[in-house]
Amino acid sequence: MSADAKFRLQRVLELREQAERARAVALAQAEQGAQAARDERDALQAARERQAEALAQPGEAATSVGMLRHARFVLEALDVRIVGAEGVVTTAESLVRRAQDELRAAYTAKRALELLKEKHVASARQAERTADQARMDDIALTRFHQQGDDRPTPT
Repeated sequence: MSADAKFRLQRVLELREQAERARAVALAQAEQGAQAARDERDALQAARERQAEALAQPGEAATSVGMLRHARFVLEALDVRIVGAEGVVTTAESLVRRAQDELRAAYTAKRALELLKEKHVASARQAERTADQARMDDIALTRFHQQGDDRPTPT
């Protein structure tokens, strides 16, 4: 492609590519944060289940009222923390959805410029082919006319 056929929006395309990469990184970070929040919530739920199972299993030693109250307090505290962890998970997942939307939008914007560039390149190539064909036609016509002068006239 010739120098005069340079894609004028190349810098904008490069900026869009950078924006898309930044959005991809943000999405990966959001997904990591969401996974960490889900892991924390799951760990709290597992701890609550273990505590509830330990309370439900009859032990050999007699369980005092104070121990039962303490176990109930621990279960309630875990329930509160689980609810809080659910809120964190919900927030993290909404951040992931937002990051996905932003990545989709960045990809669409970049793709639109890529399509423009592809059309520009195709147009420039076609213009080059047309110019080359015109030059070849001129050369052929020039040779034809030069040979025509040297040919004997038919009698």
